[in-house]
Amino acid sequence: KLGRELMQHFRELQMPSNLTVNTLGFGVDHDSFLLRKISELTPSGLYYYLENAEMIASCFIESVGLSLSLVSYNTILDLSAYKGCRIVNT
Repeated sequence: KLGRELMQHFRELQMPSNLTVNTLGFGVDHDSFLLRKISELTPSGLYYYLENAEMIASCFIESVGLSLSLVSYNTILDLSAYKGCRIVNT
């Protein structure tokens, strides 16, 4: 149910045409289908599967770096978590 709500939420957003949404899936219990569909809502969005915790930083840096180098300069990155999710600093 949460997956359907999240997809509907993304479809209803007035997203700029040059926006890129990349998704990262970690662990065996994530919904890779949902994450792939979310990333496909934007023209250059990518889905990354992370096999282990050591891959998190490099995939995140690659994702952000690729977006910044191809799209814009002086970009502001705003990260937010959806309902029931959180961003943690380790």
